[in-house]
Amino acid sequence: MASLGDLLPEEFKKKFAAQNITVGTVIKCFVKNTNPPKEKRFVVLGIDSEGNLIGVVFINSDINWNVIRTQELAQLQHYVTKDENEYLDWDSYIDCSDLFELPYNDVYTSIQNKPQSVLGTVSSDDLKTIKEHIKKSPKIKPKLLKKYKLD
Repeated sequence: MASLGDLLPEEFKKKFAAQNITVGTVIKCFVKNTNPPKEKRFVVLGIDSEGNLIGVVFINSDINWNVIRTQELAQLQHYVTKDENEYLDWDSYIDCSDLFELPYNDVYTSIQNKPQSVLGTVSSDDLKTIKEHIKKSPKIKPKLLKKYKLD
């Protein structure tokens, strides 16, 4: 059975994909930055100046204590509730301890092929908190923050 996305004209899907790779958008698609690679929800925080890479933070259903090993990193987990965020299936944590880079074309193609992978946007308050948290992370180099205009 065809999905609604399958019925949309190609030009519309291309425009939709480009318009939705913006700061604050929550997207769910396959990423290679996890072990093992899998489908993940993430928040877009910026696009590099060449338009090749997207800076993102991942959304997790729980804190991964194998990765978040210090109190300092634990404090950089931003708790968000399903009731207040349409892009969630359950209460979750936005991991602001690390900033990941995804190829723009991979995300663009994923949205173009499956428009429903755009799940919504974070609130302005959440976005402000996320940006404050990532600036405090000892794992994120200042050069990377600058690359995505987050410094």
